[in-house]
Amino acid sequence: MHESEAICNRIGILSQGSLQCLGELDELKEKYGDYTIVRVTLSPSTQDELDNRMASLGAFISVNFPGAEIKEIKDRIVTYAIPGSTNMKWSILFTKLELNSTDLGIEDYTVSNASLSQVYLSITRQQYESGHVKAHKSQYIV
Repeated sequence: MHESEAICNRIGILSQGSLQCLGELDELKEKYGDYTIVRVTLSPSTQDELDNRMASLGAFISVNFPGAEIKEIKDRIVTYAIPGSTNMKWSILFTKLELNSTDLGIEDYTVSNASLSQVYLSITRQQYESGHVKAHKSQYIV
């Protein structure tokens, strides 16, 4: 996917043998990946403390970044998608995270735009959820 982003003028995404979309990278990201990714790593702690930190972080994100969704939770790392419709400036996002990082037990965080891989997964997930993709016994859909 990184090569496609670097060298292609237009990108087409195929799923189950049919073309799902075609366009320039920026167009596809705007239409299917119009969100900001915030990946937060919480400080090491006991499971009870980690559960409390996860709950506090979730409440903080909900209040400060309306419409944010949890994309993934893995160990101490929580990934959120903040919709682009909020027009949140990154400077405000960084300021809010930095000012509250100690209280929330945040060890580290990253902020990025949606990647082409995330756009692809978004498109194929939409197709799967709408029932247009039929899973075969030997096929795993992520």
